[in-house]
Amino acid sequence: MKFFINSLLLIITMTSAKAQTLFDADKRWILVSNKIERNEIELQQYNSTKVDINTLVMSFKPNGLIEYDYESPDDVEACLGVDFLDIDTDFSRWEFDSTRNILTLTIKGGYASLDDFKFKREYDLWFNTNGNYILRKSKEHYFVDLQRQNRRTKIR
Repeated sequence: MKFFINSLLLIITMTSAKAQTLFDADKRWILVSNKIERNEIELQQYNSTKVDINTLVMSFKPNGLIEYDYESPDDVEACLGVDFLDIDTDFSRWEFDSTRNILTLTIKGGYASLDDFKFKREYDLWFNTNGNYILRKSKEHYFVDLQRQNRRTKIR
């Protein structure tokens, strides 16, 4: 029993230490799926060889700030697209609770504009066999579909 508890504490400590890498202000992360409002988010450590057309690259900065930009391979001159995630960085924040291994994201953004949705969610932090970070929604504080809300306001 004592061995099991010590092993569990070691795993929690290693997981917490690995999680801190995600929040290193100098690290950049590729959002593997562009749909950030889904229940699972996958982040891959930045590597220029992993950049595809219009890849969202983000960083978790100090004080809960989130920075992002889109990148494409060097041989791509221009690209048109309509399914770009835009994040309102003035509103959006992150917070990590290392004792519970929980990342809280507060995001405002959208695809047609910055006013499609806003949410505050807690995510359990996991790692897959590829070494990517997997964020699995564990609690939703709120999700507001601003497009639906705006349509209702316009109808009245």
